[in-house]
Amino acid sequence: MRFFYCTDEMRSFWNEYGIYFSKKFCEYFSNNVKEILYREAGLKPSTKVSLSTFKPYDLAGPMYEQGPISKIHTALSILPEFTDPIDFCWKSRSGKIIRTDDEDFDEGDLECWIEGLKPSLYWEEVHEAAIDHPFKIKNLSYRLIVNGVGTPMTLHIELTDTVAAQEIIDTLYGEVESYNRKSEEKRRANGVVHNCNGGLVPTGIEFTIDIGSAGISFVKTILKKLNEYPITSVTIDL
Repeated sequence: MRFFYCTDEMRSFWNEYGIYFSKKFCEYFSNNVKEILYREAGLKPSTKVSLSTFKPYDLAGPMYEQGPISKIHTALSILPEFTDPIDFCWKSRSGKIIRTDDEDFDEGDLECWIEGLKPSLYWEEVHEAAIDHPFKIKNLSYRLIVNGVGTPMTLHIELTDTVAAQEIIDTLYGEVESYNRKSEEKRRANGVVHNCNGGLVPTGIEFTIDIGSAGISFVKTILKKLNEYPITSVTIDL
C-alpha cells in the first residue's frame, strides 16, 4: 500500500493542479514518500493515513515548483480531520533539472527529502485522538456508534421500520451526487466522494462509502440527513 498512487485512476487529481507524472517518476515519488514518512515520522500508509487529495489550504501558488531544487507541495492527511502541508523535494547531484514527467533519468543522481514534517504531532493524531471525536453531533434521533474510521467505511443503519429502507438508500445516493456536483462546479474545492453502494440487510441497510477527498464533513452531513427517518442506530465501521 502507498500513500498516494499517481497513475491510473488518481492521475487526474494531480493533472488538475499542473502535475503530470511519468510512470518512472511516479514510482520514484511514491516509493520515497513512503520510505521517508516511515523513517522520519513512523507513519505507514493506511485508510487513516495518506496524502491529501486536495491542494494545501494555505498554498497561494502552484503545487509544483521546478528548478535546481524542485518541490511538490502536498499535505499529509490523518483521519478523521487532520491535514498538514508538507513539501516533497528533490535535486540532482549533476545539476540536471528532473521534471515529474521525465521518463529517462538516473535515480542514483537524485536525492530527495520532505520538508515540514511534525512527527510528534502526527503521533498524537494517529494514536491518541478519540475515534468518535468528529461525529459528536447534537440532537440525533438515533444511537450513533463509531467502531472504525477510514477513507472507505460502512454505515450499518438499523431501522425501526424497513418500509422506508429503499427511500433512505435513494436519499443517500442523492446526497453523494449533489455534493460531488456542487464541488465539481467549484473545481473540486470541497473534494469529491469516490463511490458508494447501498443494500438491504435483515435489520436495515448497509451503506458502504469511499469518502475520497470529501472528508469527514460529508459523513456528518448524511448522518444529520438520516435524522429524518425512522432509524434505531447507525454503526460506523471499516
